[in-house]
Amino acid sequence: MATSMSKLDSLMIQRTALALRERVGDEPCVVLVSSAADGEGKSLVARALARALAVQTPGRVGLVSLQPEVSAPAGPGWRELLESGQVPAGTDTDGLWELPAGGGALAASSDVALFRIDAVAQAVQALRAHRALVLVDGPSLAACGALVPQVDQILLVVNSQRTTDRALSKAMQAANVAPERVAGVVLNRQASVPGWLRGT
Repeated sequence: MATSMSKLDSLMIQRTALALRERVGDEPCVVLVSSAADGEGKSLVARALARALAVQTPGRVGLVSLQPEVSAPAGPGWRELLESGQVPAGTDTDGLWELPAGGGALAASSDVALFRIDAVAQAVQALRAHRALVLVDGPSLAACGALVPQVDQILLVVNSQRTTDRALSKAMQAANVAPERVAGVVLNRQASVPGWLRGT
């Protein structure tokens, strides 16, 4: 599943959501949304996809933000889940359940916290039990730590104007991401080509 999303076209988002739904099936699933580097647009893509999926299956989809700068609304969230193993209430709007990054004792060392294997495994399992499909808006692959082996699938967002195939492959290898665990690649910020040039 490769998708061009230069302007987050709503039809393209819907198609990507359907393709992701088909890929993950009916079993409870946690999908990490990540990228080879920071600034690829993964948070925007994760939120748009989560909203589209929530329209398709209201009340069954969740979005967990690990990015405090884009996480909204504020309140107990991912960091508290890591500490306790219990899923905070979060918020439910228009059929989409959202969990912010949170604060807690791990706030100052969130990067290190993602490498705590037992805590991350417990948190991911709790998310599986909480919603049928949960998208985790994570950091770049190098900073994901224990999330990579614990989640069920990984959706990669690529800035097509900046990130090369080689850079993406290198990031996947460094994070031990097997190709079969990649649910898809979203090509973000792809330069548009006029129809007459494409021959359409």
